[in-house]
Amino acid sequence: MNVGLTRRRDASPDRDSRAPSSSSSSSDTETDTDSSNYKVYRRYVMPACYKLNLAPGKSFNTPYFYSPKRPWFQFCMRVFPRGEGTSHPDRVSVYIELRSPTMLGQFANIRANVSLSLIGQSQDRKAINYGVVGTKTGTISRTQGRFGWDCIMTREELFDRYRDVLKRGRFQFVIDMDYTIEGVEYALFNTAPDCYIAVGSVRFPVHWDLLQVQAPNIGRYVTNLYNNMPEINLPDANPVAVHVALMYIYYDEVPQITNIISVMNFASTYGFDDLHKLAKILLDC
Repeated sequence: MNVGLTRRRDASPDRDSRAPSSSSSSSDTETDTDSSNYKVYRRYVMPACYKLNLAPGKSFNTPYFYSPKRPWFQFCMRVFPRGEGTSHPDRVSVYIELRSPTMLGQFANIRANVSLSLIGQSQDRKAINYGVVGTKTGTISRTQGRFGWDCIMTREELFDRYRDVLKRGRFQFVIDMDYTIEGVEYALFNTAPDCYIAVGSVRFPVHWDLLQVQAPNIGRYVTNLYNNMPEINLPDANPVAVHVALMYIYYDEVPQITNIISVMNFASTYGFDDLHKLAKILLDC
């Protein structure tokens, strides 16, 4: 049974980010009914404002940043000085990379539409939205785990376009991503699992200790129910939905759900063996 997975488009920054709010929200919803794909929309905000100090011949790198609650991707901005590099020796580069596959899981393919915006902060701490700097579509795979702008603009263009904020204040980059995870080739962790959830030929590892730490209410229930079973077979479930449900539980998304009681009642009623329905509840709440 295929279930269309939906995720509300949330244009607000992650709650662990500290960016000035200067964007309008959107209530559009994306749906992907293909059981082998999962679409999502996220906004990533550089968690700190940076003062761009570029004396002649000096380069500038932001640290890699990511959202701890949604740690799929990390981002980095580099400004190269004159004379460094070959293709664009005087350039501004922005890269999007997958974090360590051993921690994140191994995705078959990720197709991303990226919009990069710049938010400045003047000396009086007022936010200035400079709008979209650039847009790009690309693929991130296990063999090529990075894509982005090798030269989104030259150094001179950076100073010409954003001279006031670069000279007088600080800046943040905001990255909006619509991305599709293509395929169902996932491995959540490389450590030996306590149990597997099998959906056809796809087997998902389950780690009881981590599940209990990240989502103790659901974790205790599921552990007690399946603790002695080496494999849970769900032949009619949607494998992507099972994966999404596990990822939401593992990465502590469950506390964001307003009506957690209804989810627990649903899990109790259905014995937690109808994970594709549970995943849809998690995604729609």
